[in-house]
Parts: sequence; C-alpha cells; structure tokens
Amino acid sequence: MVGRRSKMGEVEARFGQPVASLIKHYYYEKGYTLDQLARLFGVGRATVSVWMLKLGLPTRDWKLPDPAKINYDTYHNK
Repeated sequence: MVGRRSKMGEVEARFGQPVASLIKHYYYEKGYTLDQLARLFGVGRATVSVWMLKLGLPTRDWKLPDPAKINYDTYHNK
C-alpha cells in the first residue's frame, strides 16, 4: 500500500536508527529479553523473532536449568 509504513519502518523512524542497530544495542549489549524488546518497540515477541531471523541476528544460547540445582519444594504447596 502506498503511504503505509511497515512496523519495522515505524520503529526505525521513532528511534532514528535501524532495527538491527537497536537490537544489537538492547539485546546483546544491555541484555534485554525478546519480550522486553517487543514492549520497547511496541510489537509482539514473534515479530522481534522474525526480524532477528531476517536480519541474521542470532538469539542468545539458553539451557534448561540443572535438575540437581532446582528446589522442587518451591513448586509444591506445603
């Protein structure tokens, strides 16, 4: 559509920087989560994930917690 700006374009206009630069700053340097980025940009988490895929920006590695270090008592009513 003519005159319609994409969400990515809206974010770039609002912040005055390319989305790739914003993600690099907030996600990699400041440690924001994808949910925090989504709130910051005013889009959904899935949108941020798609942008990162399109821009070739990998998500941080994560691991499941070590079962030996989980305090299961906190998950059960006593």
